[in-house]
Amino acid sequence: MVMGDGMVNTNFISFIVSPLHIGVVKMVTIAIKDENRKKLLLIAADLQKKSSKKVDFDDVISFLTRTYEHNLRRRDVFEFFCRPVAGADFGDLYAELIAERRKDEQRF
Repeated sequence: MVMGDGMVNTNFISFIVSPLHIGVVKMVTIAIKDENRKKLLLIAADLQKKSSKKVDFDDVISFLTRTYEHNLRRRDVFEFFCRPVAGADFGDLYAELIAERRKDEQRF
């Protein structure tokens, strides 16, 4: 929402950054739009419902970053297995696929 002076209205959320020393916790503040705050709250509610434990914004952000990193790894694996096979002829492979599907259809 744009305020009268042209500034964007944002909410501030504090979350815990992983401590580098035992007993020391560094807090930072980030600015986010209200729409994103509402989305984070919905995710927090869902995580809390599934885990039956209290969830804060740090837990939500950790969940989102872990999920993002996991999906990147999955994409790398997908691309590895979908890369072109050296020396393979598409026409021959496609003809074999069609022939095998026809055999499957005749079995049923």
